[in-house]
Amino acid sequence: LSNRNAWNFNWVFTNTLNYTKTFGDHTINALLGLESLRNRYEYFTASRDGFPSDDPNFHFLDAGDVGTQKNSGSATEYSMVSYFGKIDYNYHDRYLVAFTLRRDGSSRLGNNKWGNFPAASVGWRISNEPFFDVEAINNLKLRVGWGQNGNSDVPSYATIDSYKSSSSTSNYPIDGSQSSVDLGFVQTRNGNANLKWETTTQTNVGLDLGFLSGDLNLTLDFFNKDTKDLLWRRALPASIGGTNMTVWDNVGKMNNKGFEMEVNYQKQINQDFGFSVAYNFSIIKNKMTELNGVDYIGLSSSELHGRNFDQETSRSAVGQPIGSFFVYEADGLFQNDAEIQNYKNDKGELLQPNAKPGDIRYKDISGPDGVPDGVINDLDRTIIGCAQPKLFGGFNNTFSYKNFDLNVNTIFTIGNDVYNGTRVTMENMQGSTNMFASTMNYWTPDNQNAPLPRPLRSKAVMRVSNQYVENGS
Repeated sequence: LSNRNAWNFNWVFTNTLNYTKTFGDHTINALLGLESLRNRYEYFTASRDGFPSDDPNFHFLDAGDVGTQKNSGSATEYSMVSYFGKIDYNYHDRYLVAFTLRRDGSSRLGNNKWGNFPAASVGWRISNEPFFDVEAINNLKLRVGWGQNGNSDVPSYATIDSYKSSSSTSNYPIDGSQSSVDLGFVQTRNGNANLKWETTTQTNVGLDLGFLSGDLNLTLDFFNKDTKDLLWRRALPASIGGTNMTVWDNVGKMNNKGFEMEVNYQKQINQDFGFSVAYNFSIIKNKMTELNGVDYIGLSSSELHGRNFDQETSRSAVGQPIGSFFVYEADGLFQNDAEIQNYKNDKGELLQPNAKPGDIRYKDISGPDGVPDGVINDLDRTIIGCAQPKLFGGFNNTFSYKNFDLNVNTIFTIGNDVYNGTRVTMENMQGSTNMFASTMNYWTPDNQNAPLPRPLRSKAVMRVSNQYVENGS
């Protein structure tokens, strides 16, 4: 029997002061604000085995065997505070200017808790100019904006080390005794006291258009976003020991640029019936532009254990989109021993000496000098596919009749790939679990056109490859 008790407390405290002044054709609006929040989560669990009966009257911890008693508990807490101010200036509803400044503080960052994030924008409502005389367009506004925002979204206590006592990983008989052990501690978190705010600087140019007395509206935006001090959980070498071979760090820089469009049309047909239709899409190009002290960002060996043949499926490297699939390139299946023996390098050595008929043949892509070296190893992995969509968007349709309304949303992505880890598990033909029906069409000497390799495969010949990279649109 296990009992668990959890408690979560969250509060937000917001105060704002507004000031608005209009004199002639000029309007000024000012805002000052303070916001703070705090979150605390705490839990404990207790359990016992060896209950004398399944009768509900025995469903209490005291009825179990005290020798099997286990308990655990923990808590996590974080807080933030923000000071912000904004000034808006409007002249004759033609020329618009706005300035914003935020100062944010986060308990999750050790020596660099505070960050300052300014922003500014200007707008020109051309449709309100005396010279504008286009009857079909009731609103035309050009916008230019620049601004910064911060991100401190890392786990609480990521800036400090933590240790834990464990009978399986930390306790040890220091004196060599075989009858008792000494209490010890193992490191469970690698802290980084120098973590700082991830900062994104964005510049955008936009155009707003309104037609049909405001029933039809079009919004266009071009943007460029540069992110520096990117927060990422970086892998550490296994030689550091402990149970956690990662550390949160500010690893580098990233760029996102693209174009966004939104079109919406709304119409009230009569007193009872109305509808609105909206369509939006975005084209975004993502790229890692700089990394600090490492060639790429991947997974730690502790996270890989037992997954995908103990090989990572994606990496984030300079010049590539974040999370690009980093795999071997499959080149069909070996149909017989002759093909295996003929797959050699210039020295006459077999490129895949452990292969059997029905195994996947992998291409020799590269080597230490950046050219094929006649050896199949980690240097032959390459970027094939990316999870980042080239285009995504959606449709939003709302229909209303008297007191009833119906809303239908559709979203889509185009140009993204997926690494189908479900297939890795459900087509590996190992173990005693159920598999996909597709595994019945595997390679045999009598079924050489099969899409799947032979069964009874091993890690010695299986590698993460583009065999599992699929179109994710």
